[in-house]
Amino acid sequence: MNRFFTAAELADVYRLPKHVQEQLLSKVAAVETNDLGEPLFLEAHVDAWLADQYAAVPGRRAAEDSIKSWSRVGDLVFNPFAGAGTALRMSLLNHRRYLGLEINPKYVGIARRRLQQAESDLRVRQDR
Repeated sequence: MNRFFTAAELADVYRLPKHVQEQLLSKVAAVETNDLGEPLFLEAHVDAWLADQYAAVPGRRAAEDSIKSWSRVGDLVFNPFAGAGTALRMSLLNHRRYLGLEINPKYVGIARRRLQQAESDLRVRQDR
């Protein structure tokens, strides 16, 4: 089901710092307006933008370098602040087990989707 948010609802649901919310509103296009003429933002578009932002910090390469430097294949990588799941994803793709914690349910959903995609990518690689 597609969910839509006004700018005010985005602030409440995502609990973003003001500067991040301003960036989001300038980059994510509203898809329609409500009865009051307020722009409405599609949840999936907001989640995708946030995932891209969080993937950039610490970055896939930095996460992968750390994981390869400080763990071995089969080790458990623990990330108590998992965010959008970049380190967890890189752990999986580099054949490590992973355990991540994240307090914000929005980022939990983003991380789950990214891990599902990584699992799919890994299966494709193994099938070759």
